[in-house]
This record gives sequence, structure tokens and C-alpha cells, in this order.
Amino acid sequence: MYPVIFLEFPYFLFLASKSLHHHNDVSILHKKLQMKVHSHLQLFEPKNKKYGNSSYIYIVGSLRIISGFKNPITNSAYERCYFCLNKITIFTDNIKKYIKEIITMSLIGKEVCDFSLQSFIKGEFKEVKKKDILGKWSVFFFYPADFTFVCPTELEDLAEKYEEFKKIGCEVYSVSCDTHFVHKAWHDASERIKKIEYYMLADPTHTVTKDFEVYIEADGLAERGTFIINPEGKIVAYEVTAGNVGRNAEELLRRVQASQFVHEHGDEVCPAKWQPGGETLKPSLELVGML
Repeated sequence: MYPVIFLEFPYFLFLASKSLHHHNDVSILHKKLQMKVHSHLQLFEPKNKKYGNSSYIYIVGSLRIISGFKNPITNSAYERCYFCLNKITIFTDNIKKYIKEIITMSLIGKEVCDFSLQSFIKGEFKEVKKKDILGKWSVFFFYPADFTFVCPTELEDLAEKYEEFKKIGCEVYSVSCDTHFVHKAWHDASERIKKIEYYMLADPTHTVTKDFEVYIEADGLAERGTFIINPEGKIVAYEVTAGNVGRNAEELLRRVQASQFVHEHGDEVCPAKWQPGGETLKPSLELVGML
């Protein structure tokens, strides 16, 4: 059952496949909704239920719930409006919104979008597509930018653990919004980055960065987001940290190992600080209250 998203606007809009009955200024919103949302949300024609002087538009989606629009809406408050894939971020083109609450749902279980990105690896440029990550474990390691400060320290840390990732059948992909040419220049210039033998993905169009919801719109950069992807191409673990805090590749390796274990042993779970070979738990009625 999809969660229902309640949107309140001063105009009555048809967001289904029919033509939009709208104020002219709302047409841009309709187009952006169609472009950005069609593959991730199912749009249904609103039921036009009137509450005071507002019309409610019912949109059924799979990832987000937005509620609590206030009224009245004045012409002087117009802003820009569009929806981002998966995230449903709303701005307006002549529709002012007052969002009381945005309830963010987990990305766990989300399937990675189709993509085709250039990468730099071992002195070469290589194209990487979604099909390349299927059938094996992957780590997507987003970072803000090349030629910065915290980034080379954590990428070096990841490079020093790369052989251990490969031993457990996990490929590593670092990702930033730089081009693959910039990746090469950084690799040539930095002693730390020269240690990298994993894929350095280039996402200058922000395709993958937006899909993983780590794109910083105001800066054109990625957050420090770390994602573990299973062989089916679905997110099983992730974290996003502040830009001024570096990450720990050793802990990331442990979490990949734990994710692999529970993937293979569906009736067992890994307790805190679990290491390969350590004791696991089997949830059961008998175990309730015993820990």
C-alpha cells in the first residue's frame, strides 16, 4: 500500500494524464511533475474535495509523505515549484507552499536507478553502468569534491582497505560531481589519491547523486554519503555525515561483511560490533527479554 501525499493548493489541478485545467502560471509545475515524478510516483486525479477555500490534490507515492499545507495563500508570496525524484522537494512557480511537516522515509530497499557514468581507474577512463554493479556487492562512496581537504584523507583510507573489500566480493565506487578529467588530474597531482585503484565515478550531471538523495542543490556538490548495495542493486545500509567529518573504511568494511552475512542467513541477525566468525542471534519468542 503506497502512502498518500496530501497537497493543498489554491488552484484545482488535474495531475493525471488529462490536460491540466490551470492558471497559466501552473503549467511549468505540471511539466516538471511529469518529468520528475512519473517513474517513482503514481499520479491520480484529485477528488476535488473542498475544505474552506482550498482544493486538495491526492498523489500516491512510494517514498515520501508531505502534509500540513496552511492557508490562505496570497499572490504576493509566489515562489518556484517542482518535485525532485524520490525526494519530493517542493518549490513553486506562482504557488506558495507552507509545509508544516515533511516525513522522510528510509532509502533501505530502494533500487539504484539506471545510470551510465564515466570513471577514472588505473590510468584509464571507463564507462560504468547499472548492469555492472548487479550480481555483486558494491559500495557507493559519495564525497563533495576533488582537490579538497577531508576528502583525500578518507579516500586514501578507503584505498588502503580496497584489497579487503575485493576479497569479500565487494566493488568500491567513489562518486563526486567532478568530471572524469578532474579525477585524473587529481590522481596525477596527489600522493594520497595515487593510491586509489577503485573506480572514481564522475557525476557532473548529478544523476546518481540525486538518485541517492545526497545532492546539495545550493552548492552543486554531494554530501558525504556511504551506501552498501546488494547484488540485486538495492540499498541495504547507508549513512550521510556532515561535510567536515571524515569516515572510517574499517567500520564500512565490517558493515559490508555483516550485510553479506544476514543476506545469506535470513534467520540470523548481527549484534553490535559483530565481526566475521562472531556469534549471531536468532530472533525467537524464547529470546525475548533474555538479552
